[in-house]
Amino acid sequence: MKKILFLLISFYTLSCSVVKQTGNEVKKNLGIPQTPVTFSGNYDFVAGKNIIATEDIMQTNVGDFPKGWNTNSSAQVVNMSKTNTHWLEISKAGRLLAENFNRFPENFTLEMDIACSEAYRRDYKFDGLNVDALYIGIVSNSNPNKNFANWFESCCLPNIYRYDEKNAALLVFYPNYSWVGQSEQSGYYSYNFCNNGEYLIDPVSPITKIQKQWYGGNGGSLIAHLAIWRTGNRLRVYLNKEKIIDLPKAIADGVVYNALTLFTKAYNADDHKYYISNLKLAID
Repeated sequence: MKKILFLLISFYTLSCSVVKQTGNEVKKNLGIPQTPVTFSGNYDFVAGKNIIATEDIMQTNVGDFPKGWNTNSSAQVVNMSKTNTHWLEISKAGRLLAENFNRFPENFTLEMDIACSEAYRRDYKFDGLNVDALYIGIVSNSNPNKNFANWFESCCLPNIYRYDEKNAALLVFYPNYSWVGQSEQSGYYSYNFCNNGEYLIDPVSPITKIQKQWYGGNGGSLIAHLAIWRTGNRLRVYLNKEKIIDLPKAIADGVVYNALTLFTKAYNADDHKYYISNLKLAID
């Protein structure tokens, strides 16, 4: 009887000691790591070694339209405070063609700085997706100077190749948006690709994603660095060193682009403006 009582008391004491163990002690006894597991990655963008086109707009006087560009609307060079750099201000709906950026082989990198006006800290929208957005298109066309003004009525319409630009890559950015059913504001981006007249994604429902890298709202950055990297079929896009797009089959075999266009369809307010600067196209 005494032996049984001793065993019961020993079992109770052992049980209490297990219960009193801290979480870390239990993990240690079970062989579970006590430190949290973390994951890390690298900014893998590698710019091309040979620069074939650049545009920092510093050679153009403030208030002028820069040489080497064409438009069906209006734009002017402005000086940004605190940076002492020139930027091309896009304040009216229309299209711009960067004439010196006319060769995009199967392997290239394209970089530029993009910015929006302070008004985007004040204003955000709930609907009208893409209306007040900044569009960046890289296309293949037999006569860019003649046809650029008619490109890309919308990334959601089938006239993306109204003339013969049956190969096109379209990126769309907006710096301040409030999604339906979501109280938090953010920026967004969307994209689509047309290869030999066929869409990579259904044009009626383009991919649209939230991004915080270029966000005009309070606490966000009005300026972002955009980097685009094509290697064969694969296309990667980075916004402020954050990879936001990495599609291994974005571009069809043998597609070579020959024009760069930027445009907006409309502005929601007179003081809504976009700015671009420091463009650089390079190859290996």
